[in-house]
Amino acid sequence: MKRKMQSQLSWMGAALITSALLLTCAASLRAQDDDVMRRVLDLTRPGPEHAIIERLAGSWDVEMRTWSEAGGAPLLTTGTAEHAMVLEGRFLDMRLACGEGELFSASNMMLGFDRRTEQYHLLVFDTWGTHYLVVKGHFSTDQSSFIFTGSDFDPKQDLIVKYVVRLRLIGENNAVLQMAVEDFPHVREKEFTIIEQRYTRRRGTPR
Repeated sequence: MKRKMQSQLSWMGAALITSALLLTCAASLRAQDDDVMRRVLDLTRPGPEHAIIERLAGSWDVEMRTWSEAGGAPLLTTGTAEHAMVLEGRFLDMRLACGEGELFSASNMMLGFDRRTEQYHLLVFDTWGTHYLVVKGHFSTDQSSFIFTGSDFDPKQDLIVKYVVRLRLIGENNAVLQMAVEDFPHVREKEFTIIEQRYTRRRGTPR
């Protein structure tokens, strides 16, 4: 009888220990799940990188130069751009219109930072085609510039076009965007600049 009671007490003690361990593990797993959820949610919100993007918000006068051949004279047009932070500060919506008549061109660009991949990205739509371009990169504090690279496949020409885009911040009231193609067929230069946009903030317009 005594042995039976000792056995039962031993079994109950083991069961209590097991239950305690299970509860501890469950609490630990819940804490881990909560921590993971907090980190996931944090990545959905704008970070300090978005504050750099926001420096470009506002109304701008624009001078745009375009080149059709390396070493040639550029075509100059002027226009305006409106940049606004959208989606609760996650992206910069950049809308530009330059020139008139046959020289008119427009573009919509979206600049953002992906906190998952820790990369800046620029999405470009314009009146120069019915396709769009996505380039990704980083911000260089030394050069005060966003530096993007990317490529696009043109099936009509069976050609992969490689792009380099630099967007330099010059103080609070000026910026320069340059788009170049890299290793382009029949072009001697490594990089051939095809577009340069010079931005000057309009007086009296806040960011």
